[in-house]
Formats: sequence, C-alpha cells, structure tokens
Amino acid sequence: MMAKVATNHVVMKLAKGFTLIELLITVLVFGVLAALAAPYMGDYVERQRLIGATQAIAEQAQLARTMAIANNKGIYVKYGSTATSAWCAAISDTAGCNCKVTSSCQVNGMATKVSNGADFKGIIVTNKASSAATSFEREFRMPGNSADAGTLQVASARLGIAEVVISTIGRVRICSDVLSNYPDC
Repeated sequence: MMAKVATNHVVMKLAKGFTLIELLITVLVFGVLAALAAPYMGDYVERQRLIGATQAIAEQAQLARTMAIANNKGIYVKYGSTATSAWCAAISDTAGCNCKVTSSCQVNGMATKVSNGADFKGIIVTNKASSAATSFEREFRMPGNSADAGTLQVASARLGIAEVVISTIGRVRICSDVLSNYPDC
C-alpha cells in the first residue's frame, strides 16, 4: 500500500500546467504592449508614405536630367496636382505633356513611368512658389539652363513637409525639417 501512494504523488507532479491567473496576466501584458505600439505603427506607415512620395518625385526629376544628357536635348518633367492628394509626376520630350494618372507621356516615342498620389495615400504635393499654382514644369537641357528652377513641397498632414528642390543647373536634392533621413531645409 505504501508503494501505491508514492506512484500517485509522482503522477500529480507531472500533470502541472498554467493557472487561469497566469494566462490572464499574460494576455493583459500583450494587450498593453499592443496598445502602446499601435500609434507608433501609424506614424511609421505615414512616414514611409511621405519618404516614398518624396523619393518618387526626386527620381522623376533625376531621370529627366539623365535622359537630357543621354539624348542631348531638352527633357521636361511635369508635376500636376489638385487641392486633394491627386497628384502626378511624369517626364516627356515635349513641352506641355498632360500629367495624369493614365498619362501617355513619352520620350523618344517610348512611354515613361508616371508617379501618382494614388500610390501614396494622404500625401499632397504643391508648388512652393505659389500655393495657387497646381502644376510645375521644368525643362532639363544640358548644359543646364538658368530659367527653370523650383521647389515642390511634399506634405503629410500629421508629420509635416519635405521638399524636392531643383536648382537652376538641374541639381535635384531633398530636404526636410521633419524627416531625419534628409538634411534640414
């Protein structure tokens, strides 16, 4: 009879699990961590949209500059926007290319990529020179001309503004007071 009691005692020790209190505390800790992380995740997504839109616009300008050098002729980069986040950027070898989401802007008969606000929700692009101006066209000609310089503001309502600055000699740079990725404006 003594041997039987010892066997039951060993079985009881092996069957130990988690208590309800331990599970509730674990769920509570995960809930608090998720509540603290959620606002930071929203800012992260918005910040990536602002960076992405700024880089897309700067890349369009840089591509226009490169194509102007390669083709030895003027290449236009066109930015258009409305009061909402509907904006687009495209390049063409003819002046006045109508920059739309479904645009058919071309260089040497080949369609070019169009960047647009549909890819970057909540991001607004405006011409810094005039808040009333909703479009901006810059011609890149090599060697650089001194007539076409400008700054486009790429804005997020929550985070602030980044700028794409195109100098009179065709240098393209990005600056921002709110994004640590870029130098201050």
